[in-house]
Amino acid sequence: MADGNALDATLFPPLVPAPRFGSLSQLQPGQKRFLGACDGLYVEARSAAMRLRLKVANAVLPFGPLAAQVELDAGPVPRALLREFVEQAHAQAEREVAAAIVLDGEGVYRLHWPEVEAASAGHIRYRDTLDDARLVFDLHSHASGPAFFSRTDDASDLSRPGPYFALVVGRCDEPDPEIVGRAVLPPYLQPLPLAWLIEHGVLA
Repeated sequence: MADGNALDATLFPPLVPAPRFGSLSQLQPGQKRFLGACDGLYVEARSAAMRLRLKVANAVLPFGPLAAQVELDAGPVPRALLREFVEQAHAQAEREVAAAIVLDGEGVYRLHWPEVEAASAGHIRYRDTLDDARLVFDLHSHASGPAFFSRTDDASDLSRPGPYFALVVGRCDEPDPEIVGRAVLPPYLQPLPLAWLIEHGVLA
């Protein structure tokens, strides 16, 4: 064994070629891997709530085909939970609001409201007691400001192991607020429109 190989194996997720004829092994919760496919490089990870595979680079490789994919253990997330959050963000349009959609121990999606310590039109601070393994959506609003992911949001999202989805709601003082979304699978942050989440069965 060459020097450093054992350490590399500990530090880095495995790189697996996509089979042309067989099938990939199933990931267990907490596992992550890179996948080489005929059209590029993918990253895939599994939590206690979901499995997510994203394409992160284009390349022509001598491996089998793959596609971006998401599987939620409890099926699609009810859009009613997202509507409830948007309604609260609209009702408190003068300040930022934060919540999360999690998969509880009984396999039911629920909206988790953290204990807020301070909130203003440009900032929110709260006690973070989430079980990262059961996080499905991280949600926060930008009050009356536009919906976008700030550098602070980037750092916050990447501090969790993933995979999960993040949404920001903006223009909360208007009848039709803005919503932007992305998939979080560190070190990758991949923008995803709401239409993608609906088409791929994440929201229903």
